Amino acid sequence: MRKRFRLVYPIFSSLYYSLTTKHLIKATYDFIGFDNYIKVLTDPDFFKAFLTSILWTVASLLGQIIVGFTAALALNRVNHLKGVYRILMIIPWAFPSIVIALSWKWILNGVSGFLPNLLYDMGFASELPQFLSDSGLVFGTLIFINIWFGAPMIMVNVLSALQTIPQDQYEAAQIDGASKLQQFMYITVPHIKVVVGLLVVLRTIWVFNNFDIIYLITGGGPANATTTVPIGIEEAARVDGANKMVTFVRIVLPLVAPGIVATAIYTFINAWNEFLYSLILINSTDLMTVSVALRSLQGAEILDWGSMMAASTLVVIPSVVFFMFIQKYIAGGMTEGSVK
Repeated sequence: MRKRFRLVYPIFSSLYYSLTTKHLIKATYDFIGFDNYIKVLTDPDFFKAFLTSILWTVASLLGQIIVGFTAALALNRVNHLKGVYRILMIIPWAFPSIVIALSWKWILNGVSGFLPNLLYDMGFASELPQFLSDSGLVFGTLIFINIWFGAPMIMVNVLSALQTIPQDQYEAAQIDGASKLQQFMYITVPHIKVVVGLLVVLRTIWVFNNFDIIYLITGGGPANATTTVPIGIEEAARVDGANKMVTFVRIVLPLVAPGIVATAIYTFINAWNEFLYSLILINSTDLMTVSVALRSLQGAEILDWGSMMAASTLVVIPSVVFFMFIQKYIAGGMTEGSVK
């Protein structure tokens, strides 16, 4: 019962506060009904940001699916060095957002950027293109960056689904005279449609709520040309008088909390279960980690299976407890940042 309350509290508290004068820097507030909704729905900046979010989501999602799906189909036909190509193509997705933002800001800088100067020197542009400051170029540029960043995730998942398709089905289809298009429509698509559908749902949610790429590269500019709903929420907090710290704690942090939680869970479990570096670098038994200590239960020829299972169960408990403690913030982070 308490766990269910923790899950639904952020949702209902957000709905309740949306009907009040709750302020980021004021302790007291009054109930005002639907006045906040009327204010938002009559604000032209909100509709502009909402339309920008829709265009940002649709264009980014279509690009990521087309590029990722095409790359997966092409890579699935590669017989040599497939693992190397997969690693190279997944690199963009492995980069932290801050690294992506700084790298592209350097590449596209309107004065010293590599790409603008290359296009100018090769005669493709009469002057240095201002990819990040020209309102006619900046939105398309950000969509391209987001496609470059997100397509590898589509590629990896679709490729995994493609590799589960039994090859004998294709062989039987070829014997029956089926064309490549027919094989794709009646064999490939039915096997991967569930994975693709799930990716579309997840990427739609993630891209629409995306905050970091736009914020770090353009901050919503120039002239609000790239302001989406998450960026608009952050700007509204500053207009209301919230300082940088209050804005970060009350707006930015809840928006990025799901990513932080997922990263924290992965990092904790990975560090807790670390074995190789601990085995190589730690010589003292006083500093031995649990993973290395479990190895001591394995003799040269005899494995004390009962003791191993008991110790393994105890070792897993901290990871489970940590996940149980932090998982509630996933739902909280996704809802508390959604209502001003």
